[in-house]
Amino acid sequence: MRIAIDLQGIQSEGSRNRGIGRYSKDFIKSLIKHNKDNEYILVANASLQNVSDDFHDELKKENVYYYQWYSPTPLDYISNKHYLAKIAIYLRTYSFNRLHCDLVLITSYFEGFSDNSFTSFDLKKINAPVIAIFYDLIPLLNPALYLKDNKVFDQFYNLKLNELKQVNGLLSISNSAAEEAQKFLNFKQDSVFNISSACDEKLFNISPLEFGSNRINSLDNKFILYTGAGDPRKNLRGLLEAYSKLSWDLLIKYKLIIAGKLLEPEVANIYKWIESFGIEINNVIILGYVTDNELISLYKKCRLFVFPSFHEGFGLPVLEAMSCGAPVIASNSTSLPELIGSDKAMFNPDDVESIRKLLEKALLDDKYREALIQNS
Repeated sequence: MRIAIDLQGIQSEGSRNRGIGRYSKDFIKSLIKHNKDNEYILVANASLQNVSDDFHDELKKENVYYYQWYSPTPLDYISNKHYLAKIAIYLRTYSFNRLHCDLVLITSYFEGFSDNSFTSFDLKKINAPVIAIFYDLIPLLNPALYLKDNKVFDQFYNLKLNELKQVNGLLSISNSAAEEAQKFLNFKQDSVFNISSACDEKLFNISPLEFGSNRINSLDNKFILYTGAGDPRKNLRGLLEAYSKLSWDLLIKYKLIIAGKLLEPEVANIYKWIESFGIEINNVIILGYVTDNELISLYKKCRLFVFPSFHEGFGLPVLEAMSCGAPVIASNSTSLPELIGSDKAMFNPDDVESIRKLLEKALLDDKYREALIQNS
């Protein structure tokens, strides 16, 4: 087969350094490695960051090519400019048809609201089946958080939903995501394939650390770790409130570290909650973006990893932490039970007291903490 793979899930500012970008890059690399009989055309948007270096080794192979198509408006976003969007659809459909491929794979369909990503086709005129990796329907199922007060994003998101319903198939990252596609997008069961997720075993494993980082090495092992985004569904407010309710002895002993790239309003919210819940400011450390090496160090050094999210398509940080042997507790919602696999390691994210109790148990009960490590 000759497969064209849209790389914008790796190129976009919003996804590149988060779960979608990490997942997409590793997925493509593995697909090329384990299916050598296919031809692969890695299709990039020339208006975005060049990612050819991310596939340096793959592009040395005779069956892998790198191709760029040009957005019609390199200096402005096109998500809400309908006349430009129509031009982009024609150009994009024509460009992909000229590749004469047997299949088109889109790594992330919902790109383009705040940058020059553009994932749409004229699906009636594209010459090959189009399939997309499917992550979740979080904005649709949580409209009060994501759509109610943002009409422009609401229009963009619903337009993309209507387009997505027309593709030939979806590759979902969890059973939970697959069920969402069938229930809310009316995809038939035989058009949605759960391919799950994974993380790089060369990086995320239980072997001893072979590298270090000054800012991570300066931390002792007495911390609770969260890593990920900071939008409302991640429930950082609930985590901070639960942390604030721990006994004074535990608060003195264990800091809360939040790692991952956060937006300025998200950081502002965290500081607001710290003050509101009466948490000592030095007890919460916001690291911001961390490298892979730093992230692995954090997973391996933490006393406990906690993931309080209300809604996930998969929950890659949970898998990464478990793969590094960290004791992990998480929400009992959406896809996370598929990862955790133990009711004893899960809490109700809507119940702050439920989070607090499991935090306390994991920090005080050595047998329970060991059981969490074995579960990981």
